[in-house]
Amino acid sequence: MSRPWFQTRKQPITDNEIAIRSSVGAWWGSLLTAAILTVAVNNMLINMRTLELTKENLENTRRNASNTAEMIEQLKQINQKI
Repeated sequence: MSRPWFQTRKQPITDNEIAIRSSVGAWWGSLLTAAILTVAVNNMLINMRTLELTKENLENTRRNASNTAEMIEQLKQINQKI
């Protein structure tokens, strides 16, 4: 019968076992770090593009507001002439 995973071992862990477990843990940690960094860089690039588009949209909105104000002024002048 196998023992539960949480039960203490009767024999101590050897130095070789500690080295192997540490190495495997380090590899998994490195892979997880690489995955997190990849997602973070991808999100940063997406955010930069979003900021660029937002800047363009704000500029277009400002231009449209200016054009609208100019059109209103021209319509007022036309109304006064009529």
